[in-house]
Amino acid sequence: MAFAVLIFTPRNLLVILHLYLNLSYLSRDLMTVTTPEACNYESLYVSQLLSTPNMTEYSHLHNPRRSHATSTCLSLVSPSKKLMRGLHVAMNFSISMILISLSNDIATNPGPTCNFSISPPNVRGLKISHLNTRSILPKIRLEMKDKPFDIFSASETWLKPDISDSEVALPGYSIIRMDCQNKIGGGTAIYVRDGIPFKNHSDLMNNDLENCMIEVLRVKSKKLFICCIYRAPNNPLENYLSMLSNIILKLPNNSELILL
Repeated sequence: MAFAVLIFTPRNLLVILHLYLNLSYLSRDLMTVTTPEACNYESLYVSQLLSTPNMTEYSHLHNPRRSHATSTCLSLVSPSKKLMRGLHVAMNFSISMILISLSNDIATNPGPTCNFSISPPNVRGLKISHLNTRSILPKIRLEMKDKPFDIFSASETWLKPDISDSEVALPGYSIIRMDCQNKIGGGTAIYVRDGIPFKNHSDLMNNDLENCMIEVLRVKSKKLFICCIYRAPNNPLENYLSMLSNIILKLPNNSELILL
């Protein structure tokens, strides 16, 4: 192990890479030298696998003056191929050893680090959010932590009339709620941030719909109504839609409605 550390120092790695490049150029030069055209003789046709063709079929091989040149060209082919194979083995071995030596310097990629907290986008207008809480207290406080929503609505609050507003209040918000009267579960609520003028429309709230309705008071703008509504599984859909339509028909003309 100590021997490997001494060999694969940064300086030695550069030397190995330098040798690798030199061997690559040398092998390429050998490829060009050992071609039949480089022998300056007539082309000598042999099979790719150096099989033994019938050389007597080539009349120019019977010329005794060319026999020495031909044997010289043939002798260059086989050793050069052996040399190139050795060079390729050496180069592959060098690359493998370089990768092995560098493997301890490569760590798993954990991804980019985040040194800042991500906050909601800074956009104009009201920031409204809705959540099906199924028990209001723990989830509302978790959802509103560090998230400056202007209006937050919740369905399935599971609140009862004997629970006061102070028990489910959030600092800096007013609450409007519609509790389920006759069964466990259900109920809706709307939290409005202090400083946003609004009106609680109890005249547009229905116990069977379990809905809350507020109007956001805006200057020189259309009337904006926000309704948080919940349909219990045992409430028939046709009856539910009929009651909802009756409430919508009571809204002023040219008003805007957000259903949550």
